[in-house]
Amino acid sequence: MRYPLQKWNENTIINTIKDNGFILRNEYGGIFSFHHPNANREDNFHLSYQMYTYRTVLCVCNGNVQISPSIRSHKKLNEYLKELSKEGDFMG
Repeated sequence: MRYPLQKWNENTIINTIKDNGFILRNEYGGIFSFHHPNANREDNFHLSYQMYTYRTVLCVCNGNVQISPSIRSHKKLNEYLKELSKEGDFMG
């Protein structure tokens, strides 16, 4: 059983994370851990993220427990991560 990744393509999610400049730490049971390259700099803990996949949506949370809007497609995920990466570049 692939739940919760029935709607989501794991390889597409991984490639989207990497294509937007993030570093994937791991994936387990539909939970992806990744961080911005600037996350290892002082006071940049907020640039580390967890992505939770659900049956029809996914969401991204950072260390401050800020939660993204519900993301319903691979295209929207790419758009969201592109903006998130820009914010991390600015803060780094």
